[in-house]
Amino acid sequence: HVRELSEEDDFAVVVLPDTQYYTTGPTAAHPDRATHFFADQTRWIMENRTRYRIAAVLHNGDIVDDGNVASQWNVADRAMALLEAESADLPDGMPYALAVGNHEQREASLASYNRVFGVDRFEGRAYYGGHYDDTNNDSWVRFHANGLDFVVVNFRYDTTQDAAITAWGRRVLETHPEAFGVVNSHFIVDSAGEFGPQGQAIYDALRSVQNLQLMTCGHIADEERRSDTYMGHRIDSMLADYQGRAEGGGGFLRLWEFSPANDELTVRSYSPSHDRWETDANSEFTLRVDLRGAGGPFRDVATVRTGDDARAMATDLAPGRVYEWYATVTDCTHTVTTPVARFRTAAM
Repeated sequence: HVRELSEEDDFAVVVLPDTQYYTTGPTAAHPDRATHFFADQTRWIMENRTRYRIAAVLHNGDIVDDGNVASQWNVADRAMALLEAESADLPDGMPYALAVGNHEQREASLASYNRVFGVDRFEGRAYYGGHYDDTNNDSWVRFHANGLDFVVVNFRYDTTQDAAITAWGRRVLETHPEAFGVVNSHFIVDSAGEFGPQGQAIYDALRSVQNLQLMTCGHIADEERRSDTYMGHRIDSMLADYQGRAEGGGGFLRLWEFSPANDELTVRSYSPSHDRWETDANSEFTLRVDLRGAGGPFRDVATVRTGDDARAMATDLAPGRVYEWYATVTDCTHTVTTPVARFRTAAM
């Protein structure tokens, strides 16, 4: 079985860093803040989902500034509800994941968060995987992007990561070994590119999980990233948080653009409200990721019957292009499929 990979296989995921100041509206100290920034983000996502082939949205937490203020939850509710618009290709709306930040925890029980974004809001949506206990404080989602499955584990903000919750998240990732694994938590990396206490605990517990490739966070008003390799396995961690800027962040979000043909993820930063891209080294960069499995359908090359050696020649391959292939072997009782491998044809 073989298929060609091209730019037509590219897709994107949007990351929403701290939106807390967009929910407060103007204040005496910050008259430039406005609630429209939050809805501008989610509206832009839905209006541009086809253009960028957006597959999902991840919110890094601090959805609101004060978990005790109902008006802030109303702003967040209306903005995120724009992602839930159903259509023929999105029967459950746009898949999205939420991490719980420290500002949601002004109530120890996280009552307001669970009243607005509780389990009952997500149950029944195909992308919703589940939750840790009887709340939505820690959750996971799954979505499909051009042939590749993603699993995102969302850990609540905590100054000391609960080992039982981390073990639950590890089980989620390990139960989906072929999926592209992402951890979404409010505070993982600081402005120096160092792990915070919770981020270090999460990394130490999950670094040996082979399908975990990315960790994303907000909390610290900066842009930073780090790469860590453990026994040959690499995990990239990214911080983005614009709340320290004018207008409480100016509506900036992160666009993760995945290129299966190149095994690359290009991260870009954009404000729908101002229609402005940031192109400095911390705001736009490219990472190597393993995207084997993403792409269009495979076509059969040949069926070979043999008791000893099997060979098949793929024809009609274009020069200088990237292809993936795999083989299926069966003895009519047992079937084995090889891992997906990749090659590039020679340029003419």
